[in-house]
Amino acid sequence: MKVLVLGGTGFISRRLVDLLINDGADITMATSGKTPNPFGSDVDVVKVDRFDRMSLYKNLNSPPFFDVIYDMLGFRSRDVNDLVELFKNRAGRLVYTSSASVYRGLSGTFTEGAFDPTKVKIETPGMESSYEEGKRNCESILFGKAPFPVAAARFPNVIGHDDSTLRFQDHLSRIKKGETFLVPRKSGRRNYVWVDDAGRFLFWLGKQGKTGAYNAASSEYMEVSKVISKLGEFMGVPAKIERTEDGKSNSAYYSENDYILSTKKAESEGFKFTKFEEWLKNEVSEYIEKDGKSFNSADYRASLF
Repeated sequence: MKVLVLGGTGFISRRLVDLLINDGADITMATSGKTPNPFGSDVDVVKVDRFDRMSLYKNLNSPPFFDVIYDMLGFRSRDVNDLVELFKNRAGRLVYTSSASVYRGLSGTFTEGAFDPTKVKIETPGMESSYEEGKRNCESILFGKAPFPVAAARFPNVIGHDDSTLRFQDHLSRIKKGETFLVPRKSGRRNYVWVDDAGRFLFWLGKQGKTGAYNAASSEYMEVSKVISKLGEFMGVPAKIERTEDGKSNSAYYSENDYILSTKKAESEGFKFTKFEEWLKNEVSEYIEKDGKSFNSADYRASLF
């Protein structure tokens, strides 16, 4: 299987590429070159600025045909519109890394049908005012215009010891320092996804030839104070939590309302997500073992946008 990965050195991408290598795929990795290639000769590397149309066309405007393209980075409508045009006759299918942010503004438990990308009206392509608008527009173009089959993985907060957003590392660092987390008494529940599961899920979508949108998260959902308490428990340092009345929180994992992704669709088709506490404990251990220093976390975050 010949595969193109756009953004192969990133947080989730590294897990995906590892799985593709182990599966014997012929991998081309298109990256900016700002971060090191950890895979050596196991992949072919093409230097590309994912967000520059001319760079895409200059460096990827020739054969070969790719059985699967993984777009890990597109977050504006023009990003995927260029991709559709460039690969309209050279792709078997595309797997898009989307986001649970497409459900922004809703509350409760969401099945994939809670957001229909085919009903999105794009006002000014490439001029999105927010990340969630960009992800909605990207799905709209891919599902509406792509001449090849498309699957989209909708992830909530992705957690791992080398989180490129640094949210996870920040929480553990603050617990270690004895800082207090402010959590409103009215706090919504949400679920999360392990970065290893995220990589494995993307691999599954491509390998199994899935099409359409899929939610991807651990099935357990909880209020943020439980997440913080578990982080402290696994670190061996009790987390300090103060309940507030003003609706303000200093945790990036806080949600005012329930924001829960239903994963029944993926699970009914055979994908099994790892239990929340199992992988959370694993990632805390990785953080402690590496003394909070993870491959490429801060540098990767800075380079994305």
